[in-house]
Amino acid sequence: NDKTSAGSLTVSYNADEVHDLNINLVSEKVTVKKATDSKVTVEVTTHRSEKYRPVVRLSGSTLEINESSDYHKQWYNYFRQETVVLYLPSDCQINSLYVDLVSGEVKVSSLNAKKMKLHSVSGAITADGCISDSLTADTTSGSITYDGALRSFDCHSISGAVRVALSKMLTDDSFAETVSGSVRVTLPEKRWFHFAI
Repeated sequence: NDKTSAGSLTVSYNADEVHDLNINLVSEKVTVKKATDSKVTVEVTTHRSEKYRPVVRLSGSTLEINESSDYHKQWYNYFRQETVVLYLPSDCQINSLYVDLVSGEVKVSSLNAKKMKLHSVSGAITADGCISDSLTADTTSGSITYDGALRSFDCHSISGAVRVALSKMLTDDSFAETVSGSVRVTLPEKRWFHFAI
């Protein structure tokens, strides 16, 4: 179900059609949040013409949001930030969320996914109220913030802070690393766990 107007694109799918999310963009601000209806919906807000804006498509059960093949031919596209909002109904069964950005930021809220892999070179990564078996997050000059439940995490930042606050105890080995930032991990009370620096 596609709706297009000047500066925007809206695409919707049935929840049972989507099980994996794959987002590869450059300068967009990406938000993943809970839907108010039963549809998986992508809203793209952009200044670009149809030829240059992000491409949304369903490949099998994987929802893909990628830059168009013509995007990189227009150098000035790198200096403008677009927004991509992905709405997911609460009963949508997501196996994996993969986000790869260059100068954009990613914010995920209220997502239940088996695996989350989030990358941005110079943007912040935030996940709030999420439940996942594993989180892999890395950024060069941005911060990483996660609040929710995890079995394990692997977070890396060069010049940004890493903050992980968990509502349940980890069950697998986890890692957090930053060069010039700080690391803070908050765990629920438990009699024992092993911590190494």
